[in-house]
Amino acid sequence: MTDTKTDPMNAALTLAPTPETGADVTADTWIRHYAALALAAYATNRIECRNLPPNPQPGSRPDIGYLALLGSSATAAAAALMYTEDYAPEVIWGLTPEVGAFNGEWEEWLADVLVRRGINPADIDPDLDPADFAPAVPA
Repeated sequence: MTDTKTDPMNAALTLAPTPETGADVTADTWIRHYAALALAAYATNRIECRNLPPNPQPGSRPDIGYLALLGSSATAAAAALMYTEDYAPEVIWGLTPEVGAFNGEWEEWLADVLVRRGINPADIDPDLDPADFAPAVPA
């Protein structure tokens, strides 16, 4: 089993692996995968940046551009698969800082998406408390 306290990306891929292609793969399987991947990217970004010195040397910084791109694109993919083509853009836009989502609203949304699909978000993001989600996640 993946140590979710140290490796959110591997935890996400263990709990919600990339679906095999084929006609029998549902949108819900992809939503679960993308939501887990996005939450893991945001968690990894926080973990990697938490202990950086004030002026880190070039080459010593985590690749936050990759993590930000992965997190935002996976969040958008999950939303696009969940909502109608008329409503998805509004949801995606509402989860961006440009609209005022400055306090992690996108992570709360991802956590809710995962709980509804049977994954405890704390199994991916070590900053979350598993007990906060346990009553809502089916055993």
